[in-house]
Amino acid sequence: MTVNNLNAVTTGSYTIAVTSTAGDVIKTANFYLGLGLSPVILTTPANNTENLPVDVNLVWASAVNAVSYDVEVATDIDFTNLVSTTQTTSTNFTAGGLTELTDYYWRVKPKNTACDGVYSAPNKFRTGHIVCTTTAATNVPVTISANTAATVTSTLNIPAGVTISDINAYVKINHSYVSDLVVTLVSPAGTQVQLFSGLCDDKNNVNATFDDAGGALVCGTSSPVISGTVRPLQPLSALIGQSSTGTWTLKVQDTQQGDGGSLTNWSLNICAVEMPLGVTGNNLFNFAVYPNPNNGTFNIQSDKLASDKINVAVYDMRGRIIFENNYAGSGNFNENIKLQNAQAGIYMLSVSDGENKEVKRIVVQ
Repeated sequence: MTVNNLNAVTTGSYTIAVTSTAGDVIKTANFYLGLGLSPVILTTPANNTENLPVDVNLVWASAVNAVSYDVEVATDIDFTNLVSTTQTTSTNFTAGGLTELTDYYWRVKPKNTACDGVYSAPNKFRTGHIVCTTTAATNVPVTISANTAATVTSTLNIPAGVTISDINAYVKINHSYVSDLVVTLVSPAGTQVQLFSGLCDDKNNVNATFDDAGGALVCGTSSPVISGTVRPLQPLSALIGQSSTGTWTLKVQDTQQGDGGSLTNWSLNICAVEMPLGVTGNNLFNFAVYPNPNNGTFNIQSDKLASDKINVAVYDMRGRIIFENNYAGSGNFNENIKLQNAQAGIYMLSVSDGENKEVKRIVVQ
C-alpha cells in the first residue's frame, strides 16, 4: 500500500482502515501510520576532517519527508558562536569565507510544511593554512591579427604544482571591438572555463582579474572596457581539486576580421591548503621562540641548529614572505629577528638547515 501527498499533513499517528469484500464476507483491518521527519545524516566532510580550504562544501543525505533544511555552522559545539546559517532545499551548502586554522562545527535540521525535525548530531572540521602563488606567462605578447578571424594561444607551465583550492586569472588584452573576443582558460587536465565572450560592443581593451568572488562584469565607458576584479562567464571553481601541475593555456578567439591587437599579459593566482601553522613535524630543531606573542621582534634559540647555513623565513597568512635571512649555525644558536612594519596577526616562522625544515606559528600584537 502506498500513501501519497503527505507533505501538508500534520505530524502524528494515523489509523488507516482497509475494508475488503468477498461475496457476503466483509472484513476490516487497521493499519497505523506515523508521520514525522527522519534525522539527517551528515556525509561530507567526514567528522574531524582537517586541513580544509576556507570554502567548504557541506553535504548530507536527504531525509524522508523533508522539503527543506536549516544549516548552521559555528566555532563552538554549543552553536552559540554562529558564523553561517541558511535554509535550502538542496542537500548541500558551501560555507564560504571561513577563517584559516579554525575549528568549525556544523549541523542540519530537516523541515516540511507540517513540522520541523531536530538538528543532526554535529560534525567537526578544521580549516588549514592557505598559500597562494602567482605564475605569469612568459611567451607574451601574442599578436591577434586584424586580417582574419582566428584563435591565438599562450601557455604557462607549472612544473611542481599543488591541489587547487582557489584560482584567479589576470588577463590584459589590447584589442578594438572587445565584443569580437571569446577568452577561455584551459587547465592541464583539459577543463575549459570561458572568462568572457562577445561583450562590450565596439569598446576597447581588457585589463582585469577574473575571480569567482569578484563583482558582476559591467562594461565600462572608457578603455579598458573590462577592468577591475570581475566574475568570469563560467565559474573557475570548476578547477578546484585539480592539480595545478602542467601546462595551462589561455585561448583568445577573435571571431571577426578587421580589428586586431595583442594578448599582452596574463597570469594565474593559485591557492592551496598547506600544512597548518603550528605543525612542527618531528621537532627536529627543538627551537624556542620568545617572546611569543610579540611586537614583531623576537628571538630564536636552539642547540640543534649547528649546520653551516640556517635559513629563517617568516610568511604571512597568504603565503607571502615578509622576512628572510641566512645565519651561521651554532650549537648555541640565538638570533634576534626584527620584522619591519608587520601588522598584528598570525605568521608562519620557518627554520631550515637545507635538508630539514621546522615550522612554528608566531603572533604579532
